[in-house]
Amino acid sequence: MTIGTVLVVEDDAAIRRGIVDSLRFAGYGVLEAGDGAAGLSVALSATPDLVLLDVLMPGMSGIDVLEKIRAVAPSAAVVLLTGSESEEDMVASIKGGARGYILKDMPFDQLVTSIDNISGGGATISPGMAGKLFDVTRQLLRHQELVGARKPTLTGREIEVLELVADGKTSREIG
Repeated sequence: MTIGTVLVVEDDAAIRRGIVDSLRFAGYGVLEAGDGAAGLSVALSATPDLVLLDVLMPGMSGIDVLEKIRAVAPSAAVVLLTGSESEEDMVASIKGGARGYILKDMPFDQLVTSIDNISGGGATISPGMAGKLFDVTRQLLRHQELVGARKPTLTGREIEVLELVADGKTSREIG
């Protein structure tokens, strides 16, 4: 995937301007929107290659916008660019199909490198969030192991009752 056009959806005008200027300087075509609804509209009409999406915006959250953008522009890579260090937001963005989760304190040159990485088929995450991602993944895997280790055991009578129910017997017939 070659990224030519980036859509920046950010409600803070100063932050948006800094990102837009840096991306243009790096050679990307840049579109911008100040909220989720405007971002959806631009994504629908312009089909950007990548969407940088703030999580915490008034109106629709970035997580809500992510799902809608994936529906209207499924080929666009979506990266959450946010101040939220919430594990829940990060997991929801991954579940929603995001290709990255970057904190806003990332230097602009690293942001450009992250976009280049996505262009090559990769994904990106801020170093501070990577540790949280590993923690969440470890918890999920442990939970999966615990659930898998529990094997339900049925008594002989419970198995007999299940077989009779499967044969269409009523409660009275089973006794």
